[in-house]
Amino acid sequence: MRQHMGLARRFLAIFLTMGTVVALSACSFASKGSATSSAQTSSSAGPIPVVATIRPWGSLAAELGGDQVSVTTIISDPNLAIKEYEPKTADITTIGKSRILMVNGAGYDDWAMKSVPKDATLVSASDAVGASEGDNPYLWFSKDVRNSVAAEMTEAFAKALPSKKSYFDARLKAWKKTETALETLVRTVSSQADKKMGYAQERPIAYYLMADLGFVDDTPQKFAQTLSNNEEPTNAEINEFLSLLGESKHPSIFLQDSTQASTDIQKRLLKAARSNAVPVADVTEEMPSQETSLNGWITAITTNIAKATDLKTEIATDGGKADSKSSQSAQSSSDAQPTTDASSSSSNTGK
Repeated sequence: MRQHMGLARRFLAIFLTMGTVVALSACSFASKGSATSSAQTSSSAGPIPVVATIRPWGSLAAELGGDQVSVTTIISDPNLAIKEYEPKTADITTIGKSRILMVNGAGYDDWAMKSVPKDATLVSASDAVGASEGDNPYLWFSKDVRNSVAAEMTEAFAKALPSKKSYFDARLKAWKKTETALETLVRTVSSQADKKMGYAQERPIAYYLMADLGFVDDTPQKFAQTLSNNEEPTNAEINEFLSLLGESKHPSIFLQDSTQASTDIQKRLLKAARSNAVPVADVTEEMPSQETSLNGWITAITTNIAKATDLKTEIATDGGKADSKSSQSAQSSSDAQPTTDASSSSSNTGK
């Protein structure tokens, strides 16, 4: 009898132990299921963490994404030499937290593409139009690139947050209105320039914009080629440029980048231009902090170039009314998210 009671106790103990294990396993499974469900919910909810290497593309991402994206821009200091920028550990960490990484490409910010998270979507301006290293990297000044990048950004946002697809499509449609206004302004100016006007610049920042505006690049080829090779121009090349600016048939306008620390070459070129009454306009490499939208910034640059060269920004119709008032800055949507600058306090690396 005692033996039977002992066996019963042992069976009861085993049964209780097995019940405890089953219960713990069930809790563990439920916990994992909750964690997975939570992760899935988090990945499908906004705002989408977006990282852009530079402000032109960061501002466009904010404009297109609105309150459904959180944009961080790595390089925001206009005085930095972007092509020579060396990322900090904090920059790589920031990129690692992105779900969408926006880069320029064409050899401009290759360091960022080395740290793309496995689950992130890469949007590259150069890939959007087939540009490669060696091509002019200032792609945001090209209407074709802006349109292609805007479409790819919107697609990436909708993929990351499918429930907000109609929201992103609406913002793309609103952005296209500002792009249309900018392109109308460019056509208005180019119809007057009509390949009869030339420009010169120390660095080829405005190449795409000036081509769209109908201006011919009069910058001495040897000088431009030397700079594109990241080499210092020779005295002969500098003197050729100075002579060009001093001639009676000088370029219609000289473009400078006022955000960069003035070099001796830039000072001499600027002095020569002003001494010979060559109009001067500012075309900066980076988007100034006071500008909040890419198209608004380029509109302001275009308007200043037109003003400096006495070209109209609106054309009168037979009725005497302006057919196009494109000199007004293209504005971003009122609820566009401001970008977060990841390196606004970065030190100047110089040119």
